[in-house]
Amino acid sequence: MVDLLNSFLRIAEDNEENLSVEGLLTEEERVQWETLVKALDSIDILNVGKDLKKVSQTYQLERWQEMAILAYVKLLELMMKRAKDVGALDSLSNPTPPTNIDNTGGMFG
Repeated sequence: MVDLLNSFLRIAEDNEENLSVEGLLTEEERVQWETLVKALDSIDILNVGKDLKKVSQTYQLERWQEMAILAYVKLLELMMKRAKDVGALDSLSNPTPPTNIDNTGGMFG
């Protein structure tokens, strides 16, 4: 079996501008991958529960895809916790304008 991640990384090292998984996947795998990408993209971090119901009703997912979605939901949870722990969410809800703006120069300084 081909080591997919290492193969992808080799492509990235050789050609960062034209990065694609197309040559790494069979046609069936590509369809499964695209379905998973679409399902993950349809999950809004602010509406995870509601969006998971939509994903369940919209897509015929295989078990491994469902596991990947549940891992993604866990990742969203961990990212939100980290953002909350460092106060990043506070800055989003209470934006403060920058105080060190120099308006004496032109558009580029």
